[in-house]
Amino acid sequence: MAALDPAALRAALPDSPSAKLDRIETFAEIDSTNSYLAGQPPPERGRAHVALADHQTAGRGRRGNRWRSAPGRSLCLSMAYRFEVTPGELPALTLSQGAAIVSALAALGARDLRLKWPNDILHGDAKLGGILTETQVRAADDVTVVTGVGLNLTPVEVDFSAGGWSGAASSLDAATSGGPDRLRVAAAVIEAMIETFTMFAAHGFAAFQAVYERHDALLGRDIEIDTPEGGFEGTVCGIDATGALLLDTAGGTERIVTGSIKRLAEVANA
Repeated sequence: MAALDPAALRAALPDSPSAKLDRIETFAEIDSTNSYLAGQPPPERGRAHVALADHQTAGRGRRGNRWRSAPGRSLCLSMAYRFEVTPGELPALTLSQGAAIVSALAALGARDLRLKWPNDILHGDAKLGGILTETQVRAADDVTVVTGVGLNLTPVEVDFSAGGWSGAASSLDAATSGGPDRLRVAAAVIEAMIETFTMFAAHGFAAFQAVYERHDALLGRDIEIDTPEGGFEGTVCGIDATGALLLDTAGGTERIVTGSIKRLAEVANA
């Protein structure tokens, strides 16, 4: 399948997000859109650079996970954004992007979308996509963030083995009535991402927390999670204002800043 035309993609965007894009590059195949943007000069402050591919040969997720895609069956998109002023709470940026992308996909007709902390997009309990955020710090007041999004347009093979948590994969075909075309999906995701960078810079996670909580796939569920401080078991009781996971354990409430979920209970607690 041929790569999307950058001019057609820009034309599909509203004027405001389009005006903030320095460049849109599309590829039929690439190793990793995140890796590509990480090796490019940063965009101007307050502006973005987009790389989009129909197929990644070395797509990456958190903690060494591989994201496997078949040509034309996934959306593999990354955006580099250079902040004008470095915001606080950067770890919550991934959650904010997830909330915005789920809202954008719902507007395209996708149903039963949820978010699994910290970076998975689910359809029901099946993985529809993932988000990978990487930060480049040149100085305290010069930060560029590269955020990559992988979405299954149609069913694809996904390797969950490196991350511990395992489950079924889903796609936009399954979440919608026939699936929106990839140009519409790409344009909607780009618009959501660039607006999120702008809103996050101004308001932080507070602008997205309520939306995230409406789609929270973990709330009230029993999990096991590995963290740098060790493993924990408990019931998820929400997220805090900085995007940390709150876990009710036998020893009290644990605030989890980073971790990898090993087990997720199949049925939510009453």
